[in-house]
Amino acid sequence: MAAPPVFVLGIDVGSSRCVAALADAGASSFSAELVQNESSSVSTPSCVAFSAQRLFSDAAVSQLGTNAASTIATLLPLLGETSCEAAAAADAFARLRFEPSAAGSSVAVVVNYEGQERRFLGAQLAASLIKSVAAQAVVGSGALRRCVLTVPACFTAAQSRALLDAALIAGLPQPTLVPSHAAAASCWGVKHPLGEESPPKRVSFVDVGHRYTGAAVYLFSHRAAPQLLHASGLTLGAADLDGALWEHAALQLQTAHGVAVAKASRPGFRLLAEVSKCKRTLSTLQHASIDLECFGPQEKDYKLKVTREAFEHACAPLQARLASFLAELFAAAGPLGVACCEVVGGGARVPWVSAAIALAAGAAPVCHTLDSASCGALGAAFIGQAHPDDRPFPWAAPPPVVAVSGNGLGDTAPGLDAAQLDACRAEEAAMSAADAAAAALADAWNAFEAYILETRSAATDGPLARHLAPEAVLPLLQAEEQWMVEVHDDGGPPVALAVVSGRLEALRSAVLGHAPAYFAQLAAQKAELEVCAPSHARAALRCAALRCLLKNARIEPATAPVRSRG
Repeated sequence: MAAPPVFVLGIDVGSSRCVAALADAGASSFSAELVQNESSSVSTPSCVAFSAQRLFSDAAVSQLGTNAASTIATLLPLLGETSCEAAAAADAFARLRFEPSAAGSSVAVVVNYEGQERRFLGAQLAASLIKSVAAQAVVGSGALRRCVLTVPACFTAAQSRALLDAALIAGLPQPTLVPSHAAAASCWGVKHPLGEESPPKRVSFVDVGHRYTGAAVYLFSHRAAPQLLHASGLTLGAADLDGALWEHAALQLQTAHGVAVAKASRPGFRLLAEVSKCKRTLSTLQHASIDLECFGPQEKDYKLKVTREAFEHACAPLQARLASFLAELFAAAGPLGVACCEVVGGGARVPWVSAAIALAAGAAPVCHTLDSASCGALGAAFIGQAHPDDRPFPWAAPPPVVAVSGNGLGDTAPGLDAAQLDACRAEEAAMSAADAAAAALADAWNAFEAYILETRSAATDGPLARHLAPEAVLPLLQAEEQWMVEVHDDGGPPVALAVVSGRLEALRSAVLGHAPAYFAQLAAQKAELEVCAPSHARAALRCAALRCLLKNARIEPATAPVRSRG
C-alpha cells in the first residue's frame, strides 16, 4: 500500500490580507495550489472581530464600522509590542484599548466577547487568524507536515518570535518562518530557472506592502540555491499613503467647510475608506474626488476635489524616506549592479512609488513578472517543498529556492514559555469549539428556514400541490415561522442546537403524516429519473460527439434536433 501523501502549507501573513498555498512535499518538481476560503477567494482579510462569537474574513471587516472597539484589523504591529502607547500609535484610526500583560511582557487587547470583557495577546489574535486560514487547506487522506509563514523584512527577533508563538498556539505542524523577500525570491527562482550555460544573475526584489516595505538582492545560479547578498526593511506602506491623503482631505474639510474629523472615530474611518478609493483612482487619473454623504455632525453631503499633484505633495516626507531606502539597497548591490528589479506589493501601483523605484534602479529594468497577491504564499510553499527535513528523496540538482533550516528563527529570541503556550492553546481550543457550535447552530437555522420556504412553495405553486394537503400543512409552516421570528426578536439567550434540530424533525414528521401521497409521488418521480438518466446521458454524449465532428468538418448542423434511439 502506498504511503499517504505529505503536504506543506505556505502562508503569506500580510498586514492587510493573508494568502495560503498547499504543495506536495514529495513532488519531483515545484508546484503549489492556492487555497480558497469560504468566499471562494484566495485572499483573506487579516482581520479578527469579537462579538457574540468570533468572526473572520469579510464578516470581521464588516464589523469595523459598527463594532470597532472589538475588531482588530492591525495584527502584525501588535506582535511583540511591549508598549501600550506604541500599540495604539501603530494604527491611529483604530479604536482599540490596550493593557499591559505579564505574558511575555507583551500588551493585550481588551475586547468584548460573548458579553464579557476579555484580553488577548497579539500572538493569540494572530493565532486565531492563521488557524482560520490554515483550516481551509484540504489535504484529504494526506498529512500536513510543515507550515512556512512569511514575516516582514523589518521585523525584529521579538516580533518574529511572537509570530512563531502564534503558529504554535494555532497548532500548525513544524512552523517555519522566512522573510517575505525570501518567499518572493523562491517564487522567482522556480518561475525563471537558469540553464546550465546561464551565468549567475543578480536580482533585486522590492515589496511595497500595506504597512511594510521590504527589499533584498539575491544571486541566482544553477549550481546553488539563491544566495542573499543584502536585505533591509522599512516601516512604510500603502497605509501610510492613505494616512497622508487623509490628512490632506481632513484639512480641506476643516478649512472649506468647518468640519473637524478625528482619526479614531466613525467619521474618521468613513473618510479613510473614501480616501483609499480616491488613492486608487489617482493611480490612473490626474484628478479624483472624495464623496461624503450624510457626513459630519450636520449630516451634509461633501465633495472634495483632489489632484495627483496634491497627493504627491502630501506624501513628500514619505517619498524622501523611500528614496533613501532604495538608494541604500542598490548601493549595496555593488559595482556589478543587478540584472533586473522585481517589484511586488499593492503599494507599488502608486505612480510616484513606481517612479521612485525606477529612478533608484537606474539602468536595471523594472519587472512585474510575479503576482503580488500570490507570490509570497507560493514561494513559502516552495521553500517547504525543498526543506531537507521533509524530503523523501534528495533533489537531483540544487533547488532554485532559498534554503532554510529548522524553524528559520532559532531559539535566540525569548517568547512565551511552555506554561503560557499551553494556556493560550487551551483558550484557543475553547474558542474554536464555540465557533464550531455557533456555525452548527447557524446551519440548523438555515436548514429550518429553507425547509419552511421550500415546503410552502411546493404546497402553493408546485406541480404536486394538491397532494401536499395545503389546508393542513400551511398552518403548520406558519406556526413554525412565527416561532422562529419570535425567538430571534426576543433578544434572550440563543436557542440550543438540539431544540432547532428537534423542531425541524418534528415539522418534517408532521408534514409527512398529513401528505403521504405527496412523498409517494416524489419517490416515484425519483425512481423514474434514475432509470432514464443513463439513456439521457448516452444521448447527450452522442449529440456532443456529433457536434464536435461537424465542427471539425466545418459543416453547420441542421436546425432540427437530433433524435436519439435511447
